[in-house]
Amino acid sequence: SKEIAVDRFRSTAGNDEMVKVVLFLMHEKYNVDKNSLIETIKTIDLIPGVELVLKPHTRGMSDVFEEILRDTLSSTEKTTLCETNSSLALLNWADVAVAYGSSIALQALCNDIPLIYPDYIDSNTTFFDDWGACWKVESVLELRGAMETLISDVNYRPYTSSDVERFLRE
Repeated sequence: SKEIAVDRFRSTAGNDEMVKVVLFLMHEKYNVDKNSLIETIKTIDLIPGVELVLKPHTRGMSDVFEEILRDTLSSTEKTTLCETNSSLALLNWADVAVAYGSSIALQALCNDIPLIYPDYIDSNTTFFDDWGACWKVESVLELRGAMETLISDVNYRPYTSSDVERFLRE
């Protein structure tokens, strides 16, 4: 099992060699394209300099999707599944958040963590995208480019702090 432990957060926190990324998963019944999600996980895992943690939605996953996800994880090298640690603990550990519909995106914005929104994973819309308060990517190739940019400068964002403040106010 590739479950991440709390003490691992402490051991890797501040590790400047790896960009720590948390991908917050939604339940797949909410219009999630499973193939795009699996391709996303595999793509991020292959990017040198990135450590990926997957956080399942608090409402869980279907048994079928969980099996698909675990099969995918068995072929990854730097990706772990974190079912036990809280989303807040993961945000405290992370350099980057990737979310495509979870409300945890709001907390990432409040914590001033770069938020990547992979629009291609589901067919939903989000308020943070509507307000331009995230880094919207429309393909796995764009996501890879965003990750490579963040490896070079983890503080980079294509959106402004005033975009985030305006979104959070409204």
